[in-house]
Amino acid sequence: MSSIASQFDATRFTRRIHGLRSRMRRWLSVRGLARLLWIVLAILLLDMLLDRWFRMDLAQRGIMLVLIAATAAWMAWRYLVRPLSQGITDDALVLEVEKKNPQMAQSVISGFQLLRNERSGQAAVSGELATETIRQGMEQAEQVDFSGVLNRAAGRKYLVMLVTAALAFAGIAVGVAGNDFLKTWFRRNLLLSADEWPRATDLQIVGATDGKIVVPRGMDYRQLVEVTETSRVQNVDVDLEIDGASGRSLQRMKPTGRLDGREHSFMFHGIASGCRIRASGGDDTTDWVELVLVEPPAVDDLQLNALLPEWTGRTSQPLTGPGPHSILESGGMEVLAKMNKPLESATIERDGVSTPLTAGAGGENLWQVTFDRGVVTIDDKKNAKVDGGVAGGQYAIRLHDELGLTNVRDFQFEIRLRGNDAPVVRARLLGISGLAVPTARVPVEWSATDDFGIAEAKFDTRWMSESQPVGERLVPVGGFAGDRLLSEVLQTVSVLELEPLGLEPGVAFRFVLSATDFAVPAAATGSSREFLVKIVTPEELISDLLRREIEQRGVFQMAYDRQLELTSQLKQSVAAGAGPDAAAKRDLEARLLALYREQRAVGTSVVAVADRFDEFLVEVYNNRLDEQSGVTDPGQSIQGRFENDIIAPIRSMDEQLISAAAAGMDQARRVMNDPAGLNQAASETEIIQEQILEAMRVILAAMQSSENYQEAVNRLLEIRRIEQNMKRDLERPGKTDSDLPFDPLGDGK
Repeated sequence: MSSIASQFDATRFTRRIHGLRSRMRRWLSVRGLARLLWIVLAILLLDMLLDRWFRMDLAQRGIMLVLIAATAAWMAWRYLVRPLSQGITDDALVLEVEKKNPQMAQSVISGFQLLRNERSGQAAVSGELATETIRQGMEQAEQVDFSGVLNRAAGRKYLVMLVTAALAFAGIAVGVAGNDFLKTWFRRNLLLSADEWPRATDLQIVGATDGKIVVPRGMDYRQLVEVTETSRVQNVDVDLEIDGASGRSLQRMKPTGRLDGREHSFMFHGIASGCRIRASGGDDTTDWVELVLVEPPAVDDLQLNALLPEWTGRTSQPLTGPGPHSILESGGMEVLAKMNKPLESATIERDGVSTPLTAGAGGENLWQVTFDRGVVTIDDKKNAKVDGGVAGGQYAIRLHDELGLTNVRDFQFEIRLRGNDAPVVRARLLGISGLAVPTARVPVEWSATDDFGIAEAKFDTRWMSESQPVGERLVPVGGFAGDRLLSEVLQTVSVLELEPLGLEPGVAFRFVLSATDFAVPAAATGSSREFLVKIVTPEELISDLLRREIEQRGVFQMAYDRQLELTSQLKQSVAAGAGPDAAAKRDLEARLLALYREQRAVGTSVVAVADRFDEFLVEVYNNRLDEQSGVTDPGQSIQGRFENDIIAPIRSMDEQLISAAAAGMDQARRVMNDPAGLNQAASETEIIQEQILEAMRVILAAMQSSENYQEAVNRLLEIRRIEQNMKRDLERPGKTDSDLPFDPLGDGK
């Protein structure tokens, strides 16, 4: 068999097969490169158009670059790597040649295979048949052009496409170096730079730094967009695209009328969540800008303390409430503010004057400032002058945080300067009516209110009459030596003794109670209302007291008459009883309820009489009437008569009898449907009412007896006074009987 293979030289045939394989690889390479370059060129052109018209931002351009690279890699794999990596066998090439030359009738492939088997020692046919087949195959192969299996027309087309694409890429490379348009595209889309496309309109989002704008959270925020002054087309409508949690929206911005119409604005109301924005108008669309929400600087807690002058006895006083706040003219002020976040600076302003606050006032985010106290001086005209100290007016706190934000809401307070207020004094007389004897004691219940205490209290008295000249005197309040009950009310009772004043009957005596505070250098004094007391003789006061006693006896007599009528009505109501019908029962119940109320009213009226007699006793004590009347029998003194014969019996009668009678009437009303129970309750109540009437008759008799006794005493005192006047008149030099106030002989001569 080897002798058969040696008869044929297969080297030429093999070289022709290898040459076909090489030409086929070149053909595949040209086709793959042409397709790859044109596809990449188309993608780059699309990217260029998209970026030019839609102004893609950095993220979008980055995505496009990744897509371009991924597409190029995929096309290179599909059209170059994969086709060229697949092996092409000699048999496949021979079959392709025979496919193009049907007249060979597979002689070439048969001869080629037998020749290969002969060389490898695997021949399976006879020598003559193999030799003949190989010979025919070689002869047929010599008559055929192997390169004819390639599509030369397609190869030329792909070659032209490749050259054209290469020239296009070369043109792009040259354009990138010398053309602004291509250079901008190359830098923006392949180098991902921040270069911008040349445009007629150039928009700028005001306030953006590194693609971000810091915005106070929860506040109204006004976003401005400007058409730059270098724009060729400036009169354009501007839209603001907002991309937030609720999706994207497009809002038309409003011209502000400033910058020759180049400024546009949009208002965010109560912005609560972050978003990103970009503006579009004319042929420009800006990059996305993120709105970063931060808490604006604010005062979480504001404490104001008034620094008080030394004379107040206190160092400071907190200023509470919404204000305006009052501070003494010579005082100072301490401002302590706790902020919600770290700050760059904080100032407090008043009337254009700015004072910085100091950080680190004893805690985190605490700032403070102190306005020192002023100095008070008195000039030659006794006018007070304050040097330094806090000034009155409207104060506002301005904050700046580390991001450059300022406080959105003003933190303001108002300070009003005030002088030292005089004490507020209230007073009332205890146990003294409009009449008093010259030796009376005048109890005064008084109160004084001052922010910083009372240093001194006095009675400011003055009097005048026809026989006595005008007099004035300041009487210190006994037992009071200054009180610093700060911001509280001082309450006490003081007694003004009239005897040391030497007043005479007929004098109109006036006085006020005044209180002075601790203020320096000029203390303030406040006074109560003025009291007017007429000075009378004991006889006149006792006569007036007798008149009032008679009035109260009349009131008690009326109560006795009401009680008498009440007893009669109870008997009549019980005697009538309740009828069988409901209307009669309701009528009886109404009458019993009215009698119960009337009984209570009688008790109230008699207690009022006892209270009035108690007041008479206090007045008797304060005017020392029992001492001056000369009565030696304690049982016949005014105090003894009132307490033992009138006041005590009235109160005992009210507590024991009148209360029991009222309870009996109420019991009768409750058991009115039971005739036996009604009669028993009424009988018991009638007995008590008779006891009330008897007690009231005894008290009325005691009142009458007291009045008779007092009238006798008054006549005795009047005679004694006349005798004293006669004796005094007779002892005067040159006095005659004709000067006597009456005719001692009684004959009218």
